Amino acid sequence: MNHLALLLTIAYSLVSGSLLAQDEIIGVWDTGEGRVEIHQTEEGYIGNPIDTSGVRRDEIQVLTLTHTRNKWNGKIYSIKKDKRMNVECRIKEEQLHLRVKAGMIKRTLKWTRVQ
Repeated sequence: MNHLALLLTIAYSLVSGSLLAQDEIIGVWDTGEGRVEIHQTEEGYIGNPIDTSGVRRDEIQVLTLTHTRNKWNGKIYSIKKDKRMNVECRIKEEQLHLRVKAGMIKRTLKWTRVQ
């Protein structure tokens, strides 16, 4: 019986740790050109810009992400180019590293956590 309890405890720890890791992306991020708030919805994780008065602009989705295998994948919207591109995100030391792919071109952006 002790082995079963131990196995259940380990399984719970792995699942809850994975779920907590997913939530670490939630918050406000400084992009260097502005701020984006990432929040969770039924469809996944959405990033919306924050205007100069601090209000989240829900009508614009800068990021749409899903979480799988300890990383976030999805699309990033370039307002300047009016284009959606593939993106893979990882968190490293309070920075969000966004690997953007547009055809053969790849670029890594780094956003810093504000909240």
